[in-house]
Amino acid sequence: MHANGAMRRSWGLNPSFERDGALAKYSKAGLARAFKLFNSRKSFKKHIKPTLVVDLEAENAVRDLVAA
Repeated sequence: MHANGAMRRSWGLNPSFERDGALAKYSKAGLARAFKLFNSRKSFKKHIKPTLVVDLEAENAVRDLVAA
């Protein structure tokens, strides 16, 4: 399934797990392992900047990071 998603995003293909034979499934397993091993899809990692900071003295024990 990981390889199918990578093939859709990287090459615009429309692979299907149900239609694949045994050889295709093993090949996709190797492809998925290679994608994971080389971290080839770093663009999908989320980069979330924190907006709150824990402050036990503040109301609700948090405050905006901008006001920090």
